[in-house]
Amino acid sequence: VEDCSLPCRRKDRTAEMSRDSSLLRSLREEAVQLESSELLGSAMRSVTQASDLSSAIAAVLASRLASPLLEEGGLRRVCERALRGDPRPGADMVAILERDPAAISTLQVLMCLKGFHATQAHRVAASLWKTGSFEEKHIALAIQNRVSELWAVDVHPA
Repeated sequence: VEDCSLPCRRKDRTAEMSRDSSLLRSLREEAVQLESSELLGSAMRSVTQASDLSSAIAAVLASRLASPLLEEGGLRRVCERALRGDPRPGADMVAILERDPAAISTLQVLMCLKGFHATQAHRVAASLWKTGSFEEKHIALAIQNRVSELWAVDVHPA
């Protein structure tokens, strides 16, 4: 058996980056159609202005998770750091679009699907927990608590 671990990983990463770029392009195209909406316009601008898929996801996630305990701007930065370079959110979006007959658009997956939100929030919390710092573990627990409040999903960040 030929060892192709490094070249294969490079090919996989290139494919993941291409997939994520395509998802972001779709998100932007869909969001532009709703930018003039009185109710949705502000949220759509956060999608159209995102530099990459992880930034778009972080913006939506921070907006949904924000609370008196979790400030939106700081939460957005934490989410971006945790999700940047992670291929799983893009793979999740593709899987949802392929398998969920209720999923009508990439934008709907990003903006409205609580299972997608809960999964990404858990990834952020788990990433913080793994760092081991006292502060980051407590932020992870605060995120986990907020996910439980919002979407009735209760998974410890470890």
